[in-house]
Amino acid sequence: MKTKLFTKLFTLLVVSVSLTGCMTDEEVEDTLNGQWVEVYPQNFRTTLIFSSDKKMTRIDEDENVEVYDFRIDGDEIFLSLEGSEGETALSFDKLDPGRFNIGYLYPSIPESDPDKFMTFEKLPQP
Repeated sequence: MKTKLFTKLFTLLVVSVSLTGCMTDEEVEDTLNGQWVEVYPQNFRTTLIFSSDKKMTRIDEDENVEVYDFRIDGDEIFLSLEGSEGETALSFDKLDPGRFNIGYLYPSIPESDPDKFMTFEKLPQP
């Protein structure tokens, strides 16, 4: 009797955790709003600013600015330079509420190296 009860409770726990543990792509996009700074592979080389209208602004250490439209689909982020029709898919992994990994945003050789990624941390809101 105790074994059946334990099995049912355990199954209920696993199901409830699996249902509440996953965020939709839209929910992940909504958690990105704000300013993020690169912490790997170089500290503070790149700043990303995400806005609620699905725009991402990239500012590099030389203060060059590029604005992208973005969308997340599964474990990828799709970036389209504002005013451009093509889009680039990069790997994307939201590690926790204040950190994420993204595929390398700078040209590299070979360009398709899956080990090339950048880690960003969210700056506190003023």
